[in-house]
Amino acid sequence: PDRRSFWEYYTRGFEACVTEAQVFTVMASYNSLWGVPCVADPMLLTEILRKRWGFKGYVVPDCDAVADIYRTHHYVQTGPEAAALAIKAGSDLNCGDTYSQHLMKACQDKLVSEEAVRAALTRVLTGRFLLGEFDPPADVPWSGLSPEIIEGQKHRDLAREAARQTLVLLKNEKQTLPLNRRSMKKVAIIGPMAGSCHLGGYSGRPTYLVSPHLGVSAALGSAPFGDTVPAGEYVSTSNFRGPIVDFTDDGAQLLTAIRNNDWVQYASLDFSGKVSIELKFASSADGDIDIRFDTLGGAPALTVPVPATGGMNVWKTVSAPLSGVTGSHVMFLKFRSTGRDHFINLQSFQLLPSKPAAPPAAQVVYAPGCTIMGPRNQALLENAVKAASESDVA
Repeated sequence: PDRRSFWEYYTRGFEACVTEAQVFTVMASYNSLWGVPCVADPMLLTEILRKRWGFKGYVVPDCDAVADIYRTHHYVQTGPEAAALAIKAGSDLNCGDTYSQHLMKACQDKLVSEEAVRAALTRVLTGRFLLGEFDPPADVPWSGLSPEIIEGQKHRDLAREAARQTLVLLKNEKQTLPLNRRSMKKVAIIGPMAGSCHLGGYSGRPTYLVSPHLGVSAALGSAPFGDTVPAGEYVSTSNFRGPIVDFTDDGAQLLTAIRNNDWVQYASLDFSGKVSIELKFASSADGDIDIRFDTLGGAPALTVPVPATGGMNVWKTVSAPLSGVTGSHVMFLKFRSTGRDHFINLQSFQLLPSKPAAPPAAQVVYAPGCTIMGPRNQALLENAVKAASESDVA
C-alpha cells in the first residue's frame, strides 16, 4: 500500500484492537510489507505496535512464518539469521521449530543478544502468569469451567446476535428487503454452497450447524426435505477433498469421493416413530457405514454393511433397524473400507416409515445451478432458471 493508505486504512483495525480492546497477543503474518517480512519488521512489531500503541503483550508469528524469512522470502540465507531477525524485530513466540533449532546458534554467533531473547521470554511468560498457569487451580477463576458450557444456549444466542449485528447490506434495489413472509408462496435458493455449512479454514467444528438452505427453510416454516434426505445435504464433512457433492448429467445429486474413514454430518433430524434407515449407494468394494448420533466419537449406534454393487453407478439400497432412537438428533455417517481409494457413492438415505409432510407456509426449492469446480452442467443450470422463474423470490 501507499503510506497514506497504510496509516489511514490498513492499521486502523489493529490499532483499535490494541489501544481500545487491550489485546495481549498479536499474530504477525506471512507476507512482507515494502520488502520486509512482517515477522522480521521492527517498524511493525516494535516502533508501531509497542512504542506508538503501547502494546504490552507478546507477538506470535503465523506458523512457520519465521522459517519463511529464509526459505520462502529469501530475505536472509540461514535459519540462525532468520531467528535473530525475528527476535530483534519483536516476534516473541515461534509457532514452528526455527527458534528451537537455530536461536542458540544465533546467540553464539552474536547475531542476536541474550538480552533480546530474555525480553521475548519475559513477554511470553507474562502471558502465562496472567492466565494463572502457575497458580493453584483453586485460585484461578476459570479453572472450574467445564467443556459443556462451550455450546450452551446462552453462547449460541450470543453468536447468533453477533452474526446479526455484523451483516452488511450493500444495496437494496427496489426496496426488495425486508421480505414479506406472509406473501411468499415459493422461494428459490440458488448456489452450489447453499446446501452445506461452510465455516472456512481454522474454524472449529460446532455440533449445531445450519446451511443457508436449512436456515431459510426453518425461518419460513418449510420442511427442507421429507423423510428422504439427499446425501449431499450435509452440513459438515471430514475435509475438502471428500466426501464431496457431485451431479450426474441429468442433475441428480450424489455424494462422491468417499474413502476409508471419511465422514459426513447432517443437521438435526427427527427420528420419532422411525424404525429403520435405508441408504441408496453404489460401491466398488465391500465396506461399512457407521452411524452415530450427536457426536462423531465413541462407539457407533449401528453399523450398516455395504457390499460391492459392481460399479460406482450401479445403485442398490440397504436398510438397517433403528432401535431405541427417538427425538431429534444430529447424525454422523462414517465410511470404512479396507482400501484407501474412493470406494463408495451415496445418493440418499430415508427414515422409515415415511409420513406425509404437512403443507408448508412457503415452499422452498434448492437448486445449486452449477458445481463449485466442475464443468458446466446444463441440467443444473436449467433447473435453477426454472426454480427462479417459478418463485416469488430467489
